[in-house]
Amino acid sequence: MAFSTHRLRRLLRPVIAPVRLRIRRALLRCVPKAVVLNYHRVADLPGYPYRLVVEPGRFEQHMLFLKRHYRLISMGELVAFIGEGRIPPLSVVVTFDDGYADVFENALPILTRHDIPATVFIISGAVGDSGELWWDRLERVASAACNGGEETIALDGGSPEDSWVIEPGTKQQKLRNIIRPRLLQLSNIRQRAVLDQWYDQLGLKATARPEHRFMSQQEVEEMAKSPGIEIGAHTVSHPHLAAFPVEKQTVEIRGSRETLRAITGQDVEYFSYPYGGAGTYSQETIHAVADAGFVVGCTTYHEPVLPGSPILEMARCNAHNWDVSEFHRRLDGFFLSPVCPRVGTGGGVV
Repeated sequence: MAFSTHRLRRLLRPVIAPVRLRIRRALLRCVPKAVVLNYHRVADLPGYPYRLVVEPGRFEQHMLFLKRHYRLISMGELVAFIGEGRIPPLSVVVTFDDGYADVFENALPILTRHDIPATVFIISGAVGDSGELWWDRLERVASAACNGGEETIALDGGSPEDSWVIEPGTKQQKLRNIIRPRLLQLSNIRQRAVLDQWYDQLGLKATARPEHRFMSQQEVEEMAKSPGIEIGAHTVSHPHLAAFPVEKQTVEIRGSRETLRAITGQDVEYFSYPYGGAGTYSQETIHAVADAGFVVGCTTYHEPVLPGSPILEMARCNAHNWDVSEFHRRLDGFFLSPVCPRVGTGGGVV
């Protein structure tokens, strides 16, 4: 019987895979690159519809793996290395976006226990807010509207563009995907007004559920004082910046820095663009970030950071609830990803 190529590959795979891995890691150790990881939430939230949450146990596994196999540095150290035209191979920076309370409650103790530096980008207008962020409010609306049994539900947002008729049997994910693009384009004030109306119609309470609350001012102050923690700004209300005129963008960008400086008593030099991908910010946004006094602007382009990378469009890679094996695979993939043009480099938005 002929010995097929497919069978030969299958037999050799257990031998070849470890060799390939060692070669890849040897190559990575020779290349001056860093990966900036971006987390959002560290909590046990079964059924949470967004891929933003990492279980505390998994998060600690991620951190321990990084401690053993990579060089953990702070955002400030990365900026200094870029200024010197060099980056130590296998460097990793840990960051968080938004400012959920579970980062203070669950992530900070792990970071402190293992002496890991991190930068936390905070939506300044949500600090101490008794409500929830708009996407969590949308999740509640979708859940309530799609669990109405055989009843047709009309969501009236005060205008034809902000009103929907929900037929029986509509799936929550489908409804969220339909409504989300519209809410993205609205100002914070209009977003709140539309969601408030839907909450009233569905009988939902405006107070945040404990598991979805935001950090209080005291928690932000304590986090800022924690060893190795740097506080960054993530705008006042997390708008889709490119959808608004530069004057509105400037208010969001400057306002977040001023508020967080007042809360922490520290300078705030790092900024994270809300959503952070293609089309979510513009050349005007970059100028507004620089003019506001920030030295770093973080995106969500899943690429490594090189010695010549533009620090006002710094790449970051979103981390999810992966086991250690998948986390390892993804990290290597981030280090080996190609670098694409940016808004501010003349290459356009990729």
